[in-house]
Amino acid sequence: GEMCDVKVCVVGEIVRLYATAPDAVVSTSLYSARRWLVRLVTPPDGLVLEPFAGSGATLEACRIEDVRCVAAEMDSDYVRLIARRMARPTNPVLF
Repeated sequence: GEMCDVKVCVVGEIVRLYATAPDAVVSTSLYSARRWLVRLVTPPDGLVLEPFAGSGATLEACRIEDVRCVAAEMDSDYVRLIARRMARPTNPVLF
């Protein structure tokens, strides 16, 4: 089966989620884990820092969970992917 590794680093009110999946594919289970972790470890009025935004899964998780997020991505292909993801309506159903 698919394996993923998720780590959380919390410094004050800043939360950084480290999550990887095989072949850099964000799976449904990993996406659900990101949403759950965002909700679980981000303090009220906290900020999630995503310095490597990739496909934007953490950004979308934060948007759905109504958590502030600052993200950066230098690959223009991923930036376009993030823009498309953020333009879609949100889906608040977790499971």
